[in-house]
Amino acid sequence: MDTEKNTHIGFNSVPIRIGEWTFHPDVFKLIRVGQEVKLEPRSAQLLMYLAQNSGKTCSRELLIENAWPNMVVGDEALTSAINKLRKAFKDNSHNPKLIETIPKAGYRLIAPVEFLSNDKNSAETVPNTNSILKNNHQTSWMGIISIALLAMVASIFWVLFNQGNKEPALVVAQVPIADKPSIAVLPFENISKDTDQEYFVDGITEDIITDLSRISNLRVLARNTTFRYKGQPLDLLQIAKDLNVNHVLEGSVRKSGKQLRISARLINTENGQNVWAERYDRTLDGIFEVQDNVTRNIVSALSIHLSDQEKKAYEIPTTNSFEAYDLFLKGRNQLNQRTKESNRQAKDYFLQAIALDPNFARAYGSMAVLLTRSFTASFSDEDPQKIKDKALFYALKAVELNDKSQNTYWALGFTHLYRKEIPQAEQAVTKALKIAPNYADGLALLALIKNHIGEAETSIKLINKAMLLNPDYTWDYLYNLGWGYYTLKQYDQAGAYLSEALERNENTRVARLLLAANYIALGLKEDAQWEIEELLMQSPSYSISKVANDRPILNKEYMDSYLSHLRQAGLPE
Repeated sequence: MDTEKNTHIGFNSVPIRIGEWTFHPDVFKLIRVGQEVKLEPRSAQLLMYLAQNSGKTCSRELLIENAWPNMVVGDEALTSAINKLRKAFKDNSHNPKLIETIPKAGYRLIAPVEFLSNDKNSAETVPNTNSILKNNHQTSWMGIISIALLAMVASIFWVLFNQGNKEPALVVAQVPIADKPSIAVLPFENISKDTDQEYFVDGITEDIITDLSRISNLRVLARNTTFRYKGQPLDLLQIAKDLNVNHVLEGSVRKSGKQLRISARLINTENGQNVWAERYDRTLDGIFEVQDNVTRNIVSALSIHLSDQEKKAYEIPTTNSFEAYDLFLKGRNQLNQRTKESNRQAKDYFLQAIALDPNFARAYGSMAVLLTRSFTASFSDEDPQKIKDKALFYALKAVELNDKSQNTYWALGFTHLYRKEIPQAEQAVTKALKIAPNYADGLALLALIKNHIGEAETSIKLINKAMLLNPDYTWDYLYNLGWGYYTLKQYDQAGAYLSEALERNENTRVARLLLAANYIALGLKEDAQWEIEELLMQSPSYSISKVANDRPILNKEYMDSYLSHLRQAGLPE
């Protein structure tokens, strides 16, 4: 073991067969039929060491010492690298076929390993525990029983000690259900014959969630969390247990010609009883009355007291035109896809909705968000300042038409943020949250704003609160957490969250940039350079000047440190 400690991992051109994969250390690549995966340098270095010690348990300390020689890093860096290896192999930590976690000990490579010669005519096979058991035909029944007993004991120890050896927790722990009622609005079922009506049914569900999130005395889970059950067999009591809520709303929509049939049912999941149920048969224009009726019946059934402000928020209709509303839902469906083409299609829908109803506030707000994203994602060749000015026009018009909507204020805050008008952005989002205290995306946007001005501790508190309302949170929630810990110089934690953000969305440039900067802070220059290389493959024109110009960071000390880290990582000027 001492000899191993002092041996630095060496890379050469000899390929290594690991299970179904072939690892090429010289180019950091894993290859199998029809697939090729490029590894980060640190992950490749870990894989080399695990392969050299196939079948053996390698302690976390030993792995860190060999993969990060002469560097001081924490367990989170190792965990992040192991997670990236598992993703590359498509391995599962709970049911591993290649890399096994040994509680309280470390990791081991359990797949068969062969060191191949360059001409592939010979191979040195490295035995491991699995291959020994498979090839030993003389194993007695007593031996098999002994192995089974050992496995049972090991599983018991795993249960007892796993809490002390968990990977960094990237999911906010559940809290006991509060005294106030809580609800998950499940995606309504489309029972129309026309599958093209999915956007319409989803839109109705989303708007009910939006309406309910305004109620301060009701905890409402966000759309991202409940929509993961779309199209799945529903066990309502199990869903309630998983989501930590005491009420579930389910329903269905049938749209045929100009007729609508909407059914809704509210269930108390603590006793499994219906609290309220109703079926509505209306013409298309009656959709607004139905949505309002569903919300008010839920409030009444749960004996929730509405404040005067909450009552006023329900008095302003979004639009009286079903055609405009239908176009708006189509546009929102396209906007949520976040591609250049879907952005273009969404723009057409929103402009048509505004033409039909010039007072449709939410259509104006969505246009503001669309234009701001066009700028931040480089979806348009138009002059950036013109795009930002148009976005502000639409955002201000949205609030002017409806200042009782959290959506319009969110759009205004989002627009101000990327115009680098931070105080105005913070003021707008604060108003959105005053209208809708359960607005998870509002909390997340405020957290993002706080990160831009260097208030990391506040940002972390806000995003954790948002995660409780949206347990199936998107990558940007994790990015926010990573940013907060980066600002606090808690780089190990920052790296774990940023790596997970990239796991969820490998195309996000902001998370990759921040992860590269974080690697430099940890002294992991090779890893940082690898992230920048990946970024430049996606966006060759990305540069220090673009980051400095585009990112609305007002804290000069933070911005200077961030840009310095990116320069060291290799981002060109």
